[in-house]
Amino acid sequence: MKEPGDQDTDGRRSDKSKSDGKRSPSSLKSASRFAVREDTTDETFVEGGESYLEDDDYDTERLEGSSSSFHYDYVDNIGDSQNVEALAPTSEEVEEEVKKKISENFFYDYTELVSMPFVTPDSNIPLDLLTLVHCFGYDCRKRANLQLLDSNTVIYIAGNQLIFLNLKTKEQMYLRSSSGRGIGVIGVHPDKTYFTVAEKGVFPKIIIYEYPSLKPYRILQDGTELGYAYVDFDNSGTLLASVGSSPDYTLTIWNWKEEQPILRTKAFSQEVFKVTFNPEDDEQLTTSGSGHIKFWEMALTFTGLKLQGSLGRFGKTATTDIEGYMQLPDGKVLSGSEWGNMLLWEGGLIKVELCRAARKSCHQGPINQIMLDEGEVITIGADGCIRIWDFETVDTADSIDDTGLLEIEPINELQVGKNVKLFSMIKMNEIGSNFWLAQDANGAIWKLDLSFSNITQDPDCLFSFHSGAVEALAVSPLTYLMATTALDCE
Repeated sequence: MKEPGDQDTDGRRSDKSKSDGKRSPSSLKSASRFAVREDTTDETFVEGGESYLEDDDYDTERLEGSSSSFHYDYVDNIGDSQNVEALAPTSEEVEEEVKKKISENFFYDYTELVSMPFVTPDSNIPLDLLTLVHCFGYDCRKRANLQLLDSNTVIYIAGNQLIFLNLKTKEQMYLRSSSGRGIGVIGVHPDKTYFTVAEKGVFPKIIIYEYPSLKPYRILQDGTELGYAYVDFDNSGTLLASVGSSPDYTLTIWNWKEEQPILRTKAFSQEVFKVTFNPEDDEQLTTSGSGHIKFWEMALTFTGLKLQGSLGRFGKTATTDIEGYMQLPDGKVLSGSEWGNMLLWEGGLIKVELCRAARKSCHQGPINQIMLDEGEVITIGADGCIRIWDFETVDTADSIDDTGLLEIEPINELQVGKNVKLFSMIKMNEIGSNFWLAQDANGAIWKLDLSFSNITQDPDCLFSFHSGAVEALAVSPLTYLMATTALDCE
C-alpha cells in the first residue's frame, strides 16, 4: 500500500516521508501515560466479531486496519494491588522520541504541496498563463461548508479551491487543494488559530494550516482511501477526529500536532455523515449517517486504549438517516430524523420522540443541524425554518404513553424563505448581537438575526450561487457581463 505522501500531483515520487516515531499524547484527561508501538498485525478491521446491522451489540475497537497502524499499551504504574508491570522505555527509545518530535515552529512549504497546472512538453506555454481572479462557485450541498475564522472572514469549498471571503469588502483569497481532486470537508480549531483542509483523492491528506499566516502547519496521512466526510476538533483543540467517505468509512482520532493517529476503526458499513466530540467530555464521540447513529468512548483497558462503539437501537421507531444531532451536557444525545421530529437518546436507546401539538412534526423534512446556544436548543431544518426550544423541556422529556411521543412547542421560530433549504449555521462574533450565517443548500449564504426582539432584522441574503453544476455559459462581447444556467433552473 502506498503512503499518501509517496506521490505528488504529477505522479513523481515525493521527498517527504511520514514520521512513524513514538509519541505521548497529552490531550487525554486520563492521568496515565501511553507508549506508541507499531502494530504488525494483518491489514484487517477488527470489530469484535460484530456485524453492522441495526441491532449490533456493544463492540470494542482499537487502532487496527492501516498500513501504519498504532495502538497504545497501558504503561503507567497502577498500584501494588494490580499485577501489572510498567514497560520502561530504553534510552534509545527516549532518544528517538525526542529526535522525532515535531518542532512547534515547523511549517511546510505551500508551493511544494499545492497542485499545479501542467503543459505539454515543448509547448512554450507558461504555467502562469491563467490567474484566478474571482470564484462564483460554492459547494452549498457539502456538509459544514461555511466556517468562520474571524469577525470578517469566512471560508468555504468551491471545487479545488478553498475560498476566503471578507464579508465587509467582498474580497476573496484562495488556497488550492494539494491533490488537485477536490476538497472533502473543512474544519476550524476552537481558538480560530488553525483550520483543516481534508482532501479528496487517492489516500488524501488532511492539511492543517495556521491562521492568519495560511502556512501549512501539519499534514495527516493514511486516514482514508478516497476522501474525508467530516472532521472535528475536541473542545481543547488537542485532538482531531476524522471520518472517511466510501469505501472505507474509517474513523480516526489524531494527535494532530505530532501527525500521529491514536485510534482507528471502521465507523460503519454505510455512509457516515459526521463525527463530533462531546463538548463536555473529550473522550466521548458520536457518529451518524445513513440509517444509524453510534456512540463512542475512548476507554483505557489492560490491553491498551480502545474505541468502544455502541450502535443506537431504534426499537419501535422507524430507522432513519440522521444528519443533525447534539450531545447534551448530561450524556444524552438529541438527534433529528428524516420526517422532522427530534429523537432523545439515552443509553443507546430512544427515550422519547419529540413532536409538536396534534402530532405535527417539529420540521417539515429532515433536521440538518441541532445546537445548544445560551441555554436554548436550536434546530435548523431543510424546510427553511429555524426553531428555538426550551432546553430544560427537551432535556427532561419522557414518553407518557405507548406511542413514545411527547408534544412540545418551540418558544421562537424564523422562516428564512420558501425556497430555502438550510444545511448549517455558524454564530458571528459580534458583541451584543445574535447574528448567524447560514448555509443554504439551494445556493445562498444568509445573515440571520435570531434576537427575536421588536428590532429584529429581516433575513439578508448576502451571496447567491448555483446549487449544482453550471450547464451553459455565455459572455457578452461588449460588457463585463455573463449569463449562466444550471439544473437548479436559475
